[in-house]
Amino acid sequence: MPDSILLVFPVVCYLLLHGLMLEWFCFCVTSPYYIGGWILQALFMRDK
Repeated sequence: MPDSILLVFPVVCYLLLHGLMLEWFCFCVTSPYYIGGWILQALFMRDK
């Protein structure tokens, strides 16, 4: 039982880290679009 936990633990850690890295990458890629859209919307609303 403990042996299987020792085998599973690194895999779980790797998957969690990989998931976080993927999430962070997606955030870095998409956030400029969201921020840019938000700024454009704010400027557009201000002009009206």
